[in-house]
Amino acid sequence: MSAGPMIPRRVAQPVEQMLENTDGYLDIDKAIEAIGGMRAKAEYKPDDEVALWFYQTYLDAKGRKVIEWLLDLTARAPIPMMEKGFEHAALMAAKAQAREGIGNVIAEAICLGEKIFKQKQGTDQ
Repeated sequence: MSAGPMIPRRVAQPVEQMLENTDGYLDIDKAIEAIGGMRAKAEYKPDDEVALWFYQTYLDAKGRKVIEWLLDLTARAPIPMMEKGFEHAALMAAKAQAREGIGNVIAEAICLGEKIFKQKQGTDQ
């Protein structure tokens, strides 16, 4: 049985497309809440400096490789094989959801950093 042609994860889910989909779709507070629970909302939200770092890292060629790698490990990671029954399937799905949530937070931090960067440019001019 042939699985057919494989599309690399980065081609199937490019980071630019992930970032375009964040505005109005992903909410950094909701993403953090899904990962860390209700009390994590304010505690784990990136401050402006961290968000700016993620955005500037995303713009840098070497930094972009780091961002791509992090997204490969999180948002683009395949769901593990589920072969040991319902309980195992539920556990694997929860793990996959948590990993994806971390990738979503990274994407949101990049977008937040871009907004902060553009606001600072507007006030510096």
